[in-house]
Amino acid sequence: MSTLKNPLPQMNGGLFLTDGGIETTLIYHDGFDLPPFAAFDLFKDERGIRALRRYFARHASIARQNGMGFILESATWRASRNWPQKLQYSAAPNPRGYRQGDPSGGEHQGQIRDTQIPKG
Repeated sequence: MSTLKNPLPQMNGGLFLTDGGIETTLIYHDGFDLPPFAAFDLFKDERGIRALRRYFARHASIARQNGMGFILESATWRASRNWPQKLQYSAAPNPRGYRQGDPSGGEHQGQIRDTQIPKG
């Protein structure tokens, strides 16, 4: 029995798809250079943001077509304190800047609205 105020949908059974291989897909299929394998660097311009949105939209579409939910992963897992210096950022990137490319919100939300996306 869950004691969460708002239990996560995946805890109630059912199938959920997750994305996988974001960096590999962006490098080998979409032609991006991601030194050192850091997808968060794509948030720096509109081309990168569009690529991230397409990546997540493909997975959401697969989930929707198969009647399952979709759990999306963050493209910012390497944006922690030590990684930005490896990409020659003068300081850690501002997480607020990531929100414009967040595939779970904003204009992109309409594209994945019918897919169950757990928030929490």
